[in-house]
Amino acid sequence: MQLLRETGDPFVPDFDLVARKCATLVGLVVILWDVLVSCRKEYYFIFRSPKTRVKWLYLFSRYYGVASQIAALIFVLGPLSKVPVKPRTCEGWFYFQMANNMSLLGAVEIILVLRVYALYQNNLIVGGILTFAVLLEIAANIYNSIHNIPHLDYNAACIIINTPKEVLRTVGIVLFTQCTIWGLALWKYKKCLPDGWVDIPVVTQVMRDGGSFFVGICAAVLVIIPISFRVKNLAHVVFSLTSCFSVVACRLILNMHYLRQPEPSESSESDYGSVFELEIIESGHSLESFRGFGSDTPLS
Repeated sequence: MQLLRETGDPFVPDFDLVARKCATLVGLVVILWDVLVSCRKEYYFIFRSPKTRVKWLYLFSRYYGVASQIAALIFVLGPLSKVPVKPRTCEGWFYFQMANNMSLLGAVEIILVLRVYALYQNNLIVGGILTFAVLLEIAANIYNSIHNIPHLDYNAACIIINTPKEVLRTVGIVLFTQCTIWGLALWKYKKCLPDGWVDIPVVTQVMRDGGSFFVGICAAVLVIIPISFRVKNLAHVVFSLTSCFSVVACRLILNMHYLRQPEPSESSESDYGSVFELEIIESGHSLESFRGFGSDTPLS
């Protein structure tokens, strides 16, 4: 591990420190903004719904995301602002960031996996493939973190200065998981187009959300990786924003609820959210039952 504070170069660019603080603050603002604009839907679609795995996924994604981003901001404004930072503090910070990234990205992937699993009507082989892909990613990321973090090159302010080549392995396994999820979804969708799946709104929503996330991840990788290797490592900015995966996970779930009933009513029954507890995810019923399913479908 090469530490600039030990090699005689105490220089730490102020821009990097400011960028890390600003990115962490922006991440928190984005999450809190989403909480505020979604609070009404969250109350009706989540808190008033029965306890299901989707509900717990939502609550974890939402409130772990908020808590972790607040903790990150406290860390950035506290221990990391006192240069030079102790090596143990830096390593703890890097582990904290990786844990947040893995947890919240994992939540998004689980939601996407459950959707694809439902498209295949709970096919055990497909479920096994998807589960293997996600578990492989988690195991690989844990191994890479434990193996690489103690050997990172960073300066006196815990800003990584040299991007390790091992990051390509981590990115590769994430892209493999995303390609598996999206590939299986696209294959099933194209195969079932003659059966009229294009006319089923809930299936269209699943494909739109999954495709948008896949394209977003690929675009981010294509931009960030070349810059990190050829220009400047961006980990101190990128990882400060990864808690925004919390917003993605919550939006994926709320989109499905909102498709069922876009305008919640104060006069609804207390189990309002249970009417459509993400049936595309939770049930193995044929998707034919969702044909014609739209925003004006009455609650019944």
